[in-house]
Amino acid sequence: MEYGIIKADYCTIYNNYGKADGTNRSGIADDLFSGWAVMFDEDSLKDGWVLVTTHYGYSGYVRRDNIICITVEELKQRQYSAGLHRIVRPAADVLDIPRVQGSPTAHLLKNSFVNLLAHCDDGWSLIETAKGCRGYVRTVFLEERADDDGFLLGTPLDRQKGLEYLCDESGLRKKTVESAKAYMKTQYRWGGKSSQGLDCSGLAFVSYFENGLLIYRDAKIMPDFPVHRIEREELKEGDLIYFPGHMAVYLGNQRYIHSTAHKESAGVTINSLNPHDRCYRSDLSEKITGYGSVFV
Repeated sequence: MEYGIIKADYCTIYNNYGKADGTNRSGIADDLFSGWAVMFDEDSLKDGWVLVTTHYGYSGYVRRDNIICITVEELKQRQYSAGLHRIVRPAADVLDIPRVQGSPTAHLLKNSFVNLLAHCDDGWSLIETAKGCRGYVRTVFLEERADDDGFLLGTPLDRQKGLEYLCDESGLRKKTVESAKAYMKTQYRWGGKSSQGLDCSGLAFVSYFENGLLIYRDAKIMPDFPVHRIEREELKEGDLIYFPGHMAVYLGNQRYIHSTAHKESAGVTINSLNPHDRCYRSDLSEKITGYGSVFV
């Protein structure tokens, strides 16, 4: 197996060498962003596509030319680098000078990773992208990365570094909900988890990822991942609600946030479990399959 970093600004994961399959007309399964690490099998290379495993335990096919190879030693070094930062705005232009009149040299989506090289005057920072492009972004566009690549180095996801954040249960619950709400009215996009569009499990995933915790990317509870089943009466803000092929983040007071393809919203919206609430959806509330939580 080889290790690599996604150099493309935005990269789609497919189920089947970039083709449709029997259950998914487009074949699209997931998103990857600039600076994210993967493990891949060079022997799987076919027609320019290669099988990758992500740092959050998800697998699929991406274009080989989207990956820059690194060594395991470089991956370990990156793992403990204080310079790796996350883009926290929906999008960020990387400019050639630290002024708003600068020319864009790159355009990064939210949750891309960059290397912070230096803080500059007037609220600008010098960064380097995964492609090696250097330029300037507003310092307020950056936060230190909270998750890690431990899974690619052999650490099971049910023992990931991010579980340390569970010690602040109240704070993590609130921040998870805040992360989900930041995507309000973002369009629904099958297989998406970006500020350009996301699906139901994409929203749930990024809500935890942005706060350092990696959960399963699809709408199901899987063994060896942090989420475990809970009962309805245990449900608190930040927990997860599961429906057939769908999921949502619970907000409290019987309301939940989710990304839905439903014609009335076609994106991230808030609905209710309370039949007397104006945003109640019986088609979901009557089909709940379970509830999940990362909290003990």
